[in-house]
Amino acid sequence: MGLLKYYGVTELTGCPGSGRTAIAIEESKTRPTIYITTTTFCIGRYKGSPPEVMDRIVVKYVQSIEYLASFVMNSIERIIVERSIELVVIDSLDHLLATEGMGMDRRILFSITNKLKRMNQKHSTDVLVVTCHYGSWTVGSFCIPNPILGLQWMYMVNTRYVCSKDGDRRMLRLARSPLKDSRTWEFEIGASSVSVVSETSG
Repeated sequence: MGLLKYYGVTELTGCPGSGRTAIAIEESKTRPTIYITTTTFCIGRYKGSPPEVMDRIVVKYVQSIEYLASFVMNSIERIIVERSIELVVIDSLDHLLATEGMGMDRRILFSITNKLKRMNQKHSTDVLVVTCHYGSWTVGSFCIPNPILGLQWMYMVNTRYVCSKDGDRRMLRLARSPLKDSRTWEFEIGASSVSVVSETSG
């Protein structure tokens, strides 16, 4: 099993260079995965992995939020059933939205997330959405952690992990969970793997 614990739609967020994609790829090595990428796929992260690891990964490149919606609505369930998929990764969702512009109708985002939640409930398929932390945005009494995804995104996510980097140290924190759990890990990124250095609770 991987490092992350999943409940509903799980978000993995953090600033660029904090190790988000490295962790997502590490998670995909542990079980059958659909890896939906919106940028260049880092195949080098799988170097040294057994052939069966690559055999059970389905990589899908999407260029727009409409293309992602079409794939999720029309194709993803068939692949989940045919390939016995246990994990769906989207890396990274807000990259698509940033290219669409802030005025985009976010109802399409709700439709995608709702479909993924149904796949989680129906097929016990975990869902990991990688996002970038741009800094919080305060509107009135609301603090929106991701202005690209909007206020509604806060209520679509069940579990949230936050990656951070301080010099050479990289940290992963469980920031939100239905189980009210709180944990922090220090991790290192090697040439083709991620390793945990330490773990603390509370």
